[in-house]
Amino acid sequence: MSWDEDTIWSKVCDPPAVEASLNVKKDSSPQNETSWIQKHRRTRRFWITTRTIATIGWLYAITKVFVGDFDTAVAKAIGPWAESVVTYRLVGVAIALVIVLSTVRRPFQPILYVAFFPLVVLFSFLPRLLLRVKSWITFLAATNVAATLFRHFARNVLLLLLGLLAVFVIMVVSSPPWLYGAVVTLGGVGGYVYFRYLVSSFKGSEFLRVQMALIKRMYKSNGLRNFTTVDVELRHPDIELFTGPQQEAFLQKVSYGLIAYNTLYFWAYQIDQYRRSSMPAVFAALSHAWLLLSTVFLLTFMNLGLDRADLGAFSGGRVTFLSMMRYSVASLYGGEITGVAPQSQLTEGLAVTAMLGAGLIVLTIVIGFLQSRWTQTQSRLFEQTIDSIRMEAQGFRQRFEGEFAKSPTEALSRLEELRYGLVAWIAAVTERVPSDFQADLDGTTAT
Repeated sequence: MSWDEDTIWSKVCDPPAVEASLNVKKDSSPQNETSWIQKHRRTRRFWITTRTIATIGWLYAITKVFVGDFDTAVAKAIGPWAESVVTYRLVGVAIALVIVLSTVRRPFQPILYVAFFPLVVLFSFLPRLLLRVKSWITFLAATNVAATLFRHFARNVLLLLLGLLAVFVIMVVSSPPWLYGAVVTLGGVGGYVYFRYLVSSFKGSEFLRVQMALIKRMYKSNGLRNFTTVDVELRHPDIELFTGPQQEAFLQKVSYGLIAYNTLYFWAYQIDQYRRSSMPAVFAALSHAWLLLSTVFLLTFMNLGLDRADLGAFSGGRVTFLSMMRYSVASLYGGEITGVAPQSQLTEGLAVTAMLGAGLIVLTIVIGFLQSRWTQTQSRLFEQTIDSIRMEAQGFRQRFEGEFAKSPTEALSRLEELRYGLVAWIAAVTERVPSDFQADLDGTTAT
């Protein structure tokens, strides 16, 4: 195969057949190997124990807040000694902290791990679980969730903090003005959530808009341009043949360009597969379920706040959390439960609002059904996203050919001849995209 001698490729030569070896001295004596294995096992047991404590502790705290004093009821059923354990549980926690601080080399690591365990689950366990699944459709579904949560990150965090603060006030404070204020805050948070949800039902998928914006930002960034641009020094006319480091630098730029180019097609293919899967429908169903669940919790705490602020707000005196949750679910369809009925204008008004909220949920489901069946808004958004990727791929291909004087296919063939190391990475991306799909995007015929 002949290559143009008037381009930068004429400076590329076959690398010498020199087998580089790294003489790294390793102490592989049986004693050191056994010591390392024992240390690894101790570390693994330590973090398994810490993870177990964090899981039990957070489950206990969540159940204590949302269910009630279940531990006291269980202790009474077991016996007096169990009641003593529950009564002095804080002393046990203090003793455990003293033991950790006095025996662990870096005691604040496990303490912070337990304190922020929900964040560890969100940003560590879930991503690793997605990698183990090895499904790009599942990954895109998770990206869809992340796009919804982080698209307006500051706004979502503010709403979450306001909601948690209101819940804290309702569960801890007994002053009626503070309780009414917390109920109003939760109502405002819920109203805004409903408004944004209804707007998104008309606008379509936030995930696809994020995809298009992300693609344009990445492929027009200076960082990617620097990674795929040949250094000026390598184009100097005095260089007839590249030295080893020069050729490595040039081939690295070519490889990065090929990876970026083929990633666009891989990206488009995965979005197309996601569109053809059942994941969009599943995500829509989960979104409706999440809205319904959020509505139940908001109504539960708002009703609890009204009950704590006014003893006569409901019949039967103080209402437990679970009973209030049952009542909140019943209020969505205009029903009631035995022993709990609204007695004040505020609680009756909230019950009417709950029915309206349930009607709004039904309305959003109908809107989603109409969009998917008749107007096909989501399908058009998917096609627009793939078209956007096609345009970026064509523009990047032109820039690649102008920069390296070869088409991506020719450049890949040359790298294969040179047996360049990153060819395996490029092939890993390329092989996952069917040739007919890429040809369809290019507007050519698959060979």
